[in-house]
Parts: sequence; C-alpha cells; structure tokens
Amino acid sequence: LVTTMLLGYYTAIIWRLAIMIYGWSIDTVTFGLVIYNFAAVGTLAIFYGKGIPLWVTQGYMIASSVILAWQLSFFGDWTAW
Repeated sequence: LVTTMLLGYYTAIIWRLAIMIYGWSIDTVTFGLVIYNFAAVGTLAIFYGKGIPLWVTQGYMIASSVILAWQLSFFGDWTAW
C-alpha cells in the first residue's frame, strides 16, 4: 500500500508541479490513467517480479528512491539530527 501510494500520489504531485511550471496541457482523465498505470506496474514490478525484466524493476526502485528523497527534502531543519 505504501509503495503504491508513493508511486501514485507523490508522482502525481511531482508531475502536476512540472505541468504547471512548463505550461503543458493534459486532460485529467489521461493524467489519472498514466499515474494509475505507473503505480500499478511499479507495484507489480517491485513485489511480484516474475516475468518482468530486471531493468524495469530496477528502474522502478530508482524512481521510488528519487520520489522519496524529493519528498524528504521538504522536511524542516528541526526534523534533522
């Protein structure tokens, strides 16, 4: 559940920010389907793994690490030791 939320919700936040900054136009349905597909395939690639190429699994692991690092960069200084 946490991996799906990380790959779905937080990726949507990052892409929504990129869409607003660069002025791209995309409809809501397509955006939702792309994010849903990214989260579903990523969760299957990370946890199921059979029949999925290794480079796809490694790519989703890198993507989840980058997304998590980006989210943690917004924590305040008081949360660091």
